[in-house]
Amino acid sequence: MTRPPPPPQDAAGAPLPPAPGRASADDRRRQKAAIDEDNLRRIRWVALAMPLLNLLFVALLLSLRADAEPRVLQWQEELRRLHLAMAPSFVVLGLGSVWLLHPRRAAGPLRRAWTLLTGACALGFAIAFVAADQRVGGNIATFLLGSIITGVVIVMPPLSSALLYLVALAVFWLVVGRTQADPVLLLAAQLNGTTGAVLGWVLGAITWRQALENKRLTLQLQRAATVDSLTGLFNRVETVRLVNDELQRGQRHGHPSSLLLLDLDHFKQVNDRLGHPGGDRVLQRAAAVLVQSLRAHDRVGRMGGEEFHVLLPQTDAAAAYALAERVRQRLAEALAGSGGVTCSIGLITAEVGEEVDFEHLYVLADHALYRAKEGGRNRCEVAI
Repeated sequence: MTRPPPPPQDAAGAPLPPAPGRASADDRRRQKAAIDEDNLRRIRWVALAMPLLNLLFVALLLSLRADAEPRVLQWQEELRRLHLAMAPSFVVLGLGSVWLLHPRRAAGPLRRAWTLLTGACALGFAIAFVAADQRVGGNIATFLLGSIITGVVIVMPPLSSALLYLVALAVFWLVVGRTQADPVLLLAAQLNGTTGAVLGWVLGAITWRQALENKRLTLQLQRAATVDSLTGLFNRVETVRLVNDELQRGQRHGHPSSLLLLDLDHFKQVNDRLGHPGGDRVLQRAAAVLVQSLRAHDRVGRMGGEEFHVLLPQTDAAAAYALAERVRQRLAEALAGSGGVTCSIGLITAEVGEEVDFEHLYVLADHALYRAKEGGRNRCEVAI
């Protein structure tokens, strides 16, 4: 999980709350990325299961009578070839989905292109089966079924889905026009095929809207569980998890990690003078300054009240102290107009080889913070 981006700010630099009922551009990107991932998971299982059905159909076709009329024998042979071609194609699609599900290959455009390719292959094979079926009748069930399954299994934006179905429908009309000689059966196939394509697109559009809404609610629940609603920083529960994960990672890879515990000085005076709404604005301003003053891989959280923490991965004591001093100075400058609010900082570093957890570091950092308060405030103290 990455550090939350700085919240939107007003002219004075204070974060603004998101508009109710509206998702940010970043939220929409996350929703679409989650849908892409769900698509790949469904494609993985369906594509890897399809070859079993293909082999079953090949076996059934081989068991049919060999003394049928020539056109039926030709139809059987075409179906066998299609199933034998379809099996390895879907194995490739399934394995490709497995490969793309790896976190290091999470490129959105590639995932969406693979999803679109899978939909095109599914509809393409459905059309090929229809072309073969025209030799023995006017059956287009495979195209109807393929259109519906594609619309439900592969969740795409309505515009992309419309383009896919339009192309598939045009190819379908061309193929049945060349393979079906009976004008009545041809008209029935074209009408039913058009109905199937429209139905597949409608189901896909409904599924897309439902998927977006589900992902929006999921993101809201995740944010409520991990993010402080006032400042947009990580809350205490998520802080504990992130610190413990980083400590374990640091021990595995042999690098130190540091933790800063910050407490705003004279904050009670702000609440007394400006009321709690004014105090909330100061906390929001402090959160924005913290986020802007740190590195991209640092983690910032609110422990509660006017107390914050900063997790500094791969940072030794000397580098952590220099960064803490920079943060302290910037907070003092940014909050100078809030009645002289400053911050005191307690710093603790988990060196390589130390088996510690968040609670252990928190106690030591809190002792250092107490010394900073006792020493006159607006200073940083390193845990002994």
